Amino acid sequence: MAAEDATTGDKELESLLRNFHSVSQGYKNALTEVQSLRVNYSTESKKCEALESHITDLKKDNDRLRRMYTETLFKFTNQVKFHAESRSLKEELEKEIVDCYPWKK
Repeated sequence: MAAEDATTGDKELESLLRNFHSVSQGYKNALTEVQSLRVNYSTESKKCEALESHITDLKKDNDRLRRMYTETLFKFTNQVKFHAESRSLKEELEKEIVDCYPWKK
């Protein structure tokens, strides 16, 4: 009977050791996965920061280009306006010259 009790005790001890080893291995695997997730999070966080910085730079460039475009368009419209006014004044002057000096036709 003592031999049977010892054998049963050994089997239970082996079962406990296997269970402990299984739980221990699961814990180690979980730890490895957590470390991997931390590295991935850190990498993704750095990528996100870089993208946010890039977006900020693009917005600044967009504002600068919009101002340049608006300024250029404003200058162009002024040139067209002044050109039209100049042509109109030239035509008026020519009419005045003809009215004042009819022989200059």
